[in-house]
Amino acid sequence: MFGGSLALYLCCLPSDITWGHWGGDGAELTLAAVSLGVPHPSGSPAYVFLAKLFTFFPWGTLSWKTHLFSAVSGALANAGLTVLLLGFLTIQGLKVPRWIPIILGLTSGLASTPWSQAIITELYAPQCAFLVWSIVLFHSPGSRSLSRGFALWAVAVAIHPSRIVLFPGVIGILWPQFPGLLSKRCFWRGLLLFGGLIVLLYGSLTILSYGQPPVNWSDIQSSKDWLDHITGSQYRFHLQSSSVVSFFFQLGNFFIPLLGTQWSFPSHLILIVCCFTLFWSIFPSHDPIARRSRQLALLVCFLTFPFIAFGLQYQVRDAEVYFLFPIRVLTLLAAFPLFLFFRSPDSVPLPLHKTWLAMIPVLALFVGGISQFPLLTLSKDTSARDFVKQVFKTVPKGSFIIADSDGSANGLALTQFEQPTNPPQITPIRRALLPTQWYRRWLRKSAPGLLIPEPIHPELFPDWESLAGELCRKIVEANPERSLYQTQIPDFPSHSGFYEQSGPVWKLRTTPPIPDSALFGQRFAAISLEPLANADYRSDPMVPGTRNHDRPGYPDFHPGTHLGANGTPWFLPAFKAQTGTNTILSLFLPIRENSHLPLQVTPTVFLHLILGGGRTTAEKNPSPDIIRLRFGNGETRDFPFNERDELSRNPFPEVAMTSLPVPKGLVPTSIAFIPGNPPDRAGIILLAITQEFYPQ
Repeated sequence: MFGGSLALYLCCLPSDITWGHWGGDGAELTLAAVSLGVPHPSGSPAYVFLAKLFTFFPWGTLSWKTHLFSAVSGALANAGLTVLLLGFLTIQGLKVPRWIPIILGLTSGLASTPWSQAIITELYAPQCAFLVWSIVLFHSPGSRSLSRGFALWAVAVAIHPSRIVLFPGVIGILWPQFPGLLSKRCFWRGLLLFGGLIVLLYGSLTILSYGQPPVNWSDIQSSKDWLDHITGSQYRFHLQSSSVVSFFFQLGNFFIPLLGTQWSFPSHLILIVCCFTLFWSIFPSHDPIARRSRQLALLVCFLTFPFIAFGLQYQVRDAEVYFLFPIRVLTLLAAFPLFLFFRSPDSVPLPLHKTWLAMIPVLALFVGGISQFPLLTLSKDTSARDFVKQVFKTVPKGSFIIADSDGSANGLALTQFEQPTNPPQITPIRRALLPTQWYRRWLRKSAPGLLIPEPIHPELFPDWESLAGELCRKIVEANPERSLYQTQIPDFPSHSGFYEQSGPVWKLRTTPPIPDSALFGQRFAAISLEPLANADYRSDPMVPGTRNHDRPGYPDFHPGTHLGANGTPWFLPAFKAQTGTNTILSLFLPIRENSHLPLQVTPTVFLHLILGGGRTTAEKNPSPDIIRLRFGNGETRDFPFNERDELSRNPFPEVAMTSLPVPKGLVPTSIAFIPGNPPDRAGIILLAITQEFYPQ
């Protein structure tokens, strides 16, 4: 069981850092493990120490070694569920072939959420493994098993404190085994061991933080700092909503659909059928088989409901990973058809044909889970590493780069640690850490040429993210002479200059870039979109590196000069697949007002916009996109842009041309695109801009 599960997960492991399956924090956890640092709240000290052991593995990259930790943990969780079910069936006297619990245990690891978390560097597979084996030990007789169960549970809590919600399940398991549980010394000794290990492990964060490692989210200087970091209060916003309405809304709109797709088809229907067999098997009430069914049903309820209730109120994008443990436990529902066929108190062996009949739900889930292999494997995923390589290739030595997302920030930090140079090739500024005093102090020491202003009245900012954005803005404005880059389109206001795309990142310029134009005689000039381009010819967000099946150009349009219906020329540049440079503008992707596209500063009659795509919308009153022209005298003029509905909705449409008249006497200097509401509508792209001058 363990070997088979591990082999499957090893086939899916990415070779390096990955952003797949909500793995953006993986590089940070790897860096924390190898340097014994303090990752984001709650600090996860048990994970750091255990992952550190895997970094001594002699083969593979650092990231692969911590992926291996998750794979081993996932395989251990599968084995633990197998042992749990086998032990339960044995204790109850049911003569079930051993291969049935093995298949059921492996099936629990084939659900998409457990599988995805078992092949990336994250906290959830290890903590699930410790929870499962603590339950196995709690279910075993003897005081020693009880103490060991509390110890493993403490390790799970020291990986993520939310695992404390296992408490109702622990009581539900121990109460029938130990009559008068609260009077048992072994129970209180176990609780004391549990609490002591948690305090010891989380207390080690102060020692790790004192060493000033490359990643340190704590800056622990007092007991309040320590408690705030463990509980996540350092984020300064509420991670949970305790509303009853929100609970039931999330239950129906998030958890049930999530459960229904775990094995690649409406698998919750099979679990519902298993629930019916559960209710059928618990009656009549005096039947020994009914007693066995009730015990397993109560075990499933005690173990899953607290985790489901907690996860449904967790207000984060990756909330599905918090259901990993209950999804695994709910797989045990597929065992209830076995009870339906064991109505005899003598527990005679089940005939083979009835055994296979009882196994239909398990086998259906198993086959559905295996079919997800092509969707879940990350063995060929190199996008995160390609992004980091292109950043280091594109950004000149000595530059500073503000890393916005968790994935890009963590990937840059880990790469800088793996390949140190003196002085550093680039100085990545980790946006998420800017609100911490420790990180600002560290930046001043490591990059003395960079001015890092202190926030004024940080208590006035409503949350961590808004404070980080304000500090980014101050850094940009305090360092106008430095080469500064962003890993995403800047989402904070700045009046210091223009942003232009440079490979996979955005560069801040204090002066407008010179337009790269294709001149057609003396009358027309095609303005290059590369300073603002945010998509390729398929209207996809830029993904660095060469991808499979990259088209050399927009379908049906070769790069070069084209003529519009009225004879106006326009120019389609070649897509640079090798560098990942984008050449068109997707108006439904984020476009900021301060990102102006410079024009030829010449008296102009028209601006011709060459458009492709189209969109449909269900909104009653969507606000239009705005085209904003800036003129040499400082004046601006807005043009509501409503023509998009007239465009073809074919995926590979003919292009349309929209012409904007320029008021006489005004010389346009730049053009900007301001998305309307909703800003995430799909379909419309800007292929080119042709500037028409007054005839000579």
